Amino acid sequence: MPITTGGFDDLVQLSQDTLYYVGPDLEIGNTSVGSSASIGFNNTAGVIQVVGVATGNETLWLPTNNGTLATVVTFSNSNNVSFGLNGSTMTATASVASSLTAINVSAGTTSNNLSAMTFSNGSNVSFGLNASILTASVATSLTAVNVSAGTTSNNLSAVTFSNSNGVSFGLNGSVITASAGQTTISVVNFSAGTTSSNLQSVVFSNSGNISFGLNGATITASANVTGDWYDNVVVAQPNGVASGAMGAVSNFTGSASSLFVAPMQGYGDMFPFDITANTCFFPDVSISGATSAMSVAFTSKWVFGIYTLNASSLSLLNSGSVSFGFAGAATNNSTGYAGGFRYGSFSSAAWSSSPVFRYGSRYWLGWFWSSSGTVAATGSMAGAFLFSTGQRSGLLGASNLTATSNGAAPFFGIFSAQTAAMPASIGSNQLQKTGSMAGFVPHFVMANNASLTVF
Repeated sequence: MPITTGGFDDLVQLSQDTLYYVGPDLEIGNTSVGSSASIGFNNTAGVIQVVGVATGNETLWLPTNNGTLATVVTFSNSNNVSFGLNGSTMTATASVASSLTAINVSAGTTSNNLSAMTFSNGSNVSFGLNASILTASVATSLTAVNVSAGTTSNNLSAVTFSNSNGVSFGLNGSVITASAGQTTISVVNFSAGTTSSNLQSVVFSNSGNISFGLNGATITASANVTGDWYDNVVVAQPNGVASGAMGAVSNFTGSASSLFVAPMQGYGDMFPFDITANTCFFPDVSISGATSAMSVAFTSKWVFGIYTLNASSLSLLNSGSVSFGFAGAATNNSTGYAGGFRYGSFSSAAWSSSPVFRYGSRYWLGWFWSSSGTVAATGSMAGAFLFSTGQRSGLLGASNLTATSNGAAPFFGIFSAQTAAMPASIGSNQLQKTGSMAGFVPHFVMANNASLTVF
């Protein structure tokens, strides 16, 4: 029940259902006005101090020693902050004063406390104020800009780039462009030999087997060393006897014979020039024997091939054949091939492709013959024996070799098997070096000048 005794100074009532304080007694709740809870405290030793803790962790401290509990809090406006109350909501507003004092402003090496600043136009920079926004712009025209070219310098407000010396200028927005597009040149000095002239254009003419070309801005030149007569024994003089080297080739009989291989250019030298073999002379042979034996019907064919080096083997580049013989037996047949050395002659049509030989290339010649009749005669073939034998014993310090694969030079020898056609490729290990013809190079002549084909 509420405490009602005591004087006014001994009794504090904050609200009708909240707190009564009478001397050493404290009661929370007032059941006489409908409070559902009433808690009483009594302290005979002194002053009672009650701490109430709210749900939101708020603490209410009651004054001690009969102090007075404040019932009103006031928020005062100051320092440009204003307070207000909207229902149970407190508001606060911070405002900037309309005038400022003692603001420190620095520019360069100077500093001052100012209440106002002015941005002055200068050095082609203009200032403006749009509401609370400060603007600045650089003037589109400049004065007293120093421009130098060569040994001359001036203060200018405008510069013009003039077209000259084949250089043209342009302006694309704020970008200056330049292009060198002059197609003609004047007063350029050219010298050749002992002659010198100032020219606008120069022409490189084909001459002396040198051909010129133009690829974009690049001048090209190629040397074409050409010839109209080729004889492969010129650089490989024969070691034989009498009028020439005679490699004994006998028995023009049987259906096929062995394939011989040798460098076409003597000891394997590079080909000396460019030539298209419109007319060729091969073989260069002499056949002898009894008249009766040489009067029979026969047909003999010489097959030849030109090879180039491909890695470790020879590859067939071109091939052809030439035939001679008689259809019937006659006592005068021998006059057609006996009586000394004779050339076999054939045109470029006898080759499998155009017989073009190139300067600086290396070629090998392969050949064999076959007969469809019987010729009891002995034939000799003109050429050069570059080695007395195609076989060698080996290297110093190694055991003697009797194998057929150890020869005097690369790709000299006789093919390991008889053949009726030129092989597409020939390996060095397919050539025997033991035969008497293994070191022999046959005489081969070619021409592309008709006046040089009549002997």
